Amino acid sequence: MADYYTHFHFVVPCDHPDDLVDTYRKLTADVENLDEVADNHPIFADLDEIVLGLPTLTSRDGGVVVDDNCEGDLAATCAVVKWMLTHSGTPDEIYFEWCNWCTKPRTDAYGGGASLVTSAGWTSICTSDLHEQLTDDLAARTTK
Repeated sequence: MADYYTHFHFVVPCDHPDDLVDTYRKLTADVENLDEVADNHPIFADLDEIVLGLPTLTSRDGGVVVDDNCEGDLAATCAVVKWMLTHSGTPDEIYFEWCNWCTKPRTDAYGGGASLVTSAGWTSICTSDLHEQLTDDLAARTTK
């Protein structure tokens, strides 16, 4: 048996990090059953479920540190960052990178990707999806 992990650690700049972290803690205190997130939840309404744990937010001067809490749920994290972008003096978008790893050496166990989050939504790409894009780019350059 192997355990797979997704890790990330990044900062979202904002004007009042303490207030944002306090509000997040209040809004997520009632998320007891991660499989059944309410459709009207102010942060997670776009998600059907939260597969892993919620990210940890920590206030620091000039921003909020977003950490994977050892079980990074990418969709839940993007939903949290989207909520942060709409509820504070944060930038228009946040870009962050994440990595995957496994407790056993497997060919598909390592990699990662990147996510771009705005107040309108988010998109992510993982390294395994980049293979096709890189192959196409290389083919286009070599056929000239």
